[in-house]
Amino acid sequence: MPRSLESRLVLFRGVLETRRPVVYGGRLANTEHQWKPFRRVLMPIADGDGMARFVFGMVTFPKPNAGQFRETGEPLEFQHWG
Repeated sequence: MPRSLESRLVLFRGVLETRRPVVYGGRLANTEHQWKPFRRVLMPIADGDGMARFVFGMVTFPKPNAGQFRETGEPLEFQHWG
């Protein structure tokens, strides 16, 4: 099993065990073999008895904010989540 798969399974299991959402990010290679930044949220979903048994997930691929800069003068890398 690839090491990356095992680390993802740990995240998914942790969401169910703690009943708390997780947000993480990284970079994925697209079909042109270019690395694209991503962010993923995983949220526990309860069954009819209130047990966290399912995971809802969503992935976004943020785009740079054109013309926006940090206080240091560096360009922002991601859209603001707020």
